Amino acid sequence: MKSVLKRFVAGLMIGIGGIVPGVSGGILAVSMGLYKPMLDAVSNILKQFKKSVAFLLPVAIGGVIGICGLSFVVEWGLSTYNFITMCLFFGLVAGGIPSFIKEANSHGGFKPRYLIAAFLGALLIGGLAFLEGMLADKGGSGLPFNAFTAMLCGAVLVIGVVIPGVSTSFILMFLGLYEPLLGTLTTLLTQLAYLVSGGPFSGAELWFAASHLLLAGVGAVIVALPLILFVKKMIEKYHGPSHYAILGFLVVSMLIVFPFEGIAAIDWLTGVIALAFMAAGFLCAMFIDRFISEKGEG
Repeated sequence: MKSVLKRFVAGLMIGIGGIVPGVSGGILAVSMGLYKPMLDAVSNILKQFKKSVAFLLPVAIGGVIGICGLSFVVEWGLSTYNFITMCLFFGLVAGGIPSFIKEANSHGGFKPRYLIAAFLGALLIGGLAFLEGMLADKGGSGLPFNAFTAMLCGAVLVIGVVIPGVSTSFILMFLGLYEPLLGTLTTLLTQLAYLVSGGPFSGAELWFAASHLLLAGVGAVIVALPLILFVKKMIEKYHGPSHYAILGFLVVSMLIVFPFEGIAAIDWLTGVIALAFMAAGFLCAMFIDRFISEKGEG
């Protein structure tokens, strides 16, 4: 039961990481000691079906609850207290970095050449941000949310879980699909609540939300297995360089997403509260890591 509870809590955090800007579900899985076991379970699901499903089911349940249960909270926090909420998320991600570096150096220790991989990872995300800025300067408003882009959203969400350090929310923001996807999820949950409680239910809104989220699931399934097999092979063969490339990607993505422009507009009290939330997020991530990433977990 303790092992099942740990996997459920890890899935909960990974689900939250899927919808929180700047947070990577994959890096949370790494910091919790579940990343490699999850890759093994998915890649061996046909050979060891019962064992793999038994391992993944608590993670999956926790992930769904994390996404659905906190979608309203995240949407409200970002719209009402954006700077404080982003500081909390920033602390959560930063708290997982020490464990990530420890995992990166676990195969033979640190080697100076790993810094080249970190630089290349940073350069990649920096280049994406530069392209985003060029598109914004030209009046680009992102992609429309339709059946095709809903499948694209599902594929991106899988990428964030499979590749540690990649923030799916950041990529979806870059594509202009983050708010439409989050809004579709909250619409589905709201309409289901209305259906049960007898509120102002709309069948058209429920159908739109359910169908597009189902298409997102299809996109996730299509991308998941080949990507998992590729990433597993890369990490096994190039463990250190792969992790440091991801680390460079993560650090720069955090700096890009963090709302530095909001610092000048806040008062001292808001600044103190934001720093407190950032520290709380950091300590929370460290606590979760100590609670979950025990040797021999799973």
